[in-house]
Amino acid sequence: MAFDLHLLFKLVAVCLTCIAVVRGAFPQNDYTIEWTLVSSNTTTALVDGSTIDLGVCVCDLTANKCDMNCWCDSDCTTTNLGWFSAWLPTGPQNSTTVTCVNWNVYDRINVKDGMTVYTAPLGEVLCVEVDNNPSQGNYFTTSSTVASTKLDTQIASSSSYYQTLTASRSPNTTSTFKVDELIPAAILSGGAAVPLLSSYFRLPNTDNSGFCNDNNFATFFVNQGPNSCSREVVLNTDCTGILNPDYWVTSLLIGKSPSASYSSTSNFVTPTTSSATSRSSANVDTVLSTVPTTSTLTAGATCICANALKEIVYNVTVSTSGAISAVSVTSVLQDVSAATCTATTTVSQRYTVNFQLASDPSTVRARSGNPGYQFGLPVLVGTLTTISGSSAISEKKSGLAVVGVGNDGSCLASYQNDILNWQKSPVVTFGQNFVAGCVYSADLTTLQSSCSTSFTSTPILDTSSSSTSAFTHVGAFGNADPHKINDWIALSVTAPSSPTWNSATGTCSGFITGLHYQFLVADYGKVNNPQHRIVVAKAVYSTSDIVFRQLSSTSTQAIALTVTATFVTLPDPSVTEYVLTAPPVLPTLPGDIFYPFTILSASSNVQPLFVLTLSLAVVSIVFTVVWQ
Repeated sequence: MAFDLHLLFKLVAVCLTCIAVVRGAFPQNDYTIEWTLVSSNTTTALVDGSTIDLGVCVCDLTANKCDMNCWCDSDCTTTNLGWFSAWLPTGPQNSTTVTCVNWNVYDRINVKDGMTVYTAPLGEVLCVEVDNNPSQGNYFTTSSTVASTKLDTQIASSSSYYQTLTASRSPNTTSTFKVDELIPAAILSGGAAVPLLSSYFRLPNTDNSGFCNDNNFATFFVNQGPNSCSREVVLNTDCTGILNPDYWVTSLLIGKSPSASYSSTSNFVTPTTSSATSRSSANVDTVLSTVPTTSTLTAGATCICANALKEIVYNVTVSTSGAISAVSVTSVLQDVSAATCTATTTVSQRYTVNFQLASDPSTVRARSGNPGYQFGLPVLVGTLTTISGSSAISEKKSGLAVVGVGNDGSCLASYQNDILNWQKSPVVTFGQNFVAGCVYSADLTTLQSSCSTSFTSTPILDTSSSSTSAFTHVGAFGNADPHKINDWIALSVTAPSSPTWNSATGTCSGFITGLHYQFLVADYGKVNNPQHRIVVAKAVYSTSDIVFRQLSSTSTQAIALTVTATFVTLPDPSVTEYVLTAPPVLPTLPGDIFYPFTILSASSNVQPLFVLTLSLAVVSIVFTVVWQ
């Protein structure tokens, strides 16, 4: 029986919404019983409706109250009828008998400003004033009491939206994964592989409220993330649980194949940490030489969970046989604090998984189209590099990433060139206008020194050759080859004027506050299959006059720095029809067709017209000789 768990969650959400609405409309749990209305005859049976039309006033949906615009509601007084402005359906809904009605009533309840009621001249020439037909129609003969076994029978033969969930996964006897297939997982406990509750490799993502959804799973050879989400945690229990890097790395077992058996840990691989970064409370990252394998809880003036997991990237290696052979991890750890160890605090986390083949050569690289750029894929960028007279492009793996933005939105003074920092940086994607920014904080001394060096004061605005994020060229097409420099176009950078400092007013005139990438795009190839290409790429700086307005020279002032990217299309592209040259009527013949005679010609082949002329001449001579 097919079962859609996502559909169940949607139905539950809808039901909960319905319950909330009902409770809001009716604050009391139960209606008050009016005992004077209770009949003493408890043997009165329900009307079975086998001879009675039950739906004669279907718009009467409120007991003991007039339903507005419901003309058949017996609770409505004459005064209420005067308020009516429309005519709700009364019933029966599917009657085929046209009954006569008082059109004056329609005129009164349907009249609108500037409109009149129109009756088709032949639509109701005949109507039934009084129905004396002995046949009253077809009626259901369902009994008013139905055995409960009928329900059981129907439930068994229908699709229901619930089932008993178990922790065991469906058996799979194959040894090779299929793309997008779930990956078995377990926890290492006492030297044995213990199945996870879900039995699969979890990769949390965010739900509609921004919190972590732990029912999301990694699937074979489908890259996911970064998935950012938040958790409400209690450090007393979660520091050694969901926040513990051991839970996500050293104690995690990932199945080598879809049929991995829990009988032996040899059927699984244990992730190994290739690098880890420690993030301070000021959101400054430092690469760790020794990687902590577990978090620790310290209760003092405040409760601190040291080395809690903040970010993790799984890099899964797949063998040529289709089995998972290794999993390496890069992570970010940070201390999490709370007022007490039993207090609830919120923690943000980020999860990513990438797949690669063990047989992948070192030249594997991601494309953003083939050949033309595809919308939404990264703009390819790189730096021109020349060694021993040969030139190539050192291409950025991430594409045009805007680096230098801290986790708290501040501008970083320096930026680490590690994979985690690059992966979390916003990326400029083709065809999508882009804006990103950060806050640069400076006291009076810093502002003065930055006034002369603002061109390179922060990585977000630095396009100099010394910057790790800078680039000199942009891929023309989405499949630009870094080994072919003609596949790339140079980035034109308009250098800003040098800023000036006025000590008397504390003003830096011409302080660089923005970097703006501009791309001109044109289409190439066939009109019904256009290939998008970047034909011009520029980087332009914008400046502002910054006045230091703080009361103390040691106080810091916030300065907003921005990076934008704009894509525009080459207007009025020229289109021409490409027509192939018509082939010759006669085929091209080899040059030695008259061997041993030779033809003095620069071409090795003989043109058909020449051959035809020569052949006709020879035939004419032969014919003349024979005739004579």
